[in-house]
Amino acid sequence: MTRELFLYSKTDCPLCDCFKTELDNHNIQHHVIMIDNDLELKQRYGARVPVLEAGSTVVCETQFQPELIKKFMNIST
Repeated sequence: MTRELFLYSKTDCPLCDCFKTELDNHNIQHHVIMIDNDLELKQRYGARVPVLEAGSTVVCETQFQPELIKKFMNIST
């Protein structure tokens, strides 16, 4: 069973842009959720973005970590 991945991001965030580019370069399907206009998401993620989650599980945050993503994908497939 494959779980959907969600990348929590914000505008003017170079780390977020790099993280998304790396996901794209590795052909890792994901949905981007911008936290800019959502107070609850800003409070939850704030300075931690980018955050990659599957369900309620944080896969990795602040930087792209392919080894953690691969490990997670192997466990959940």
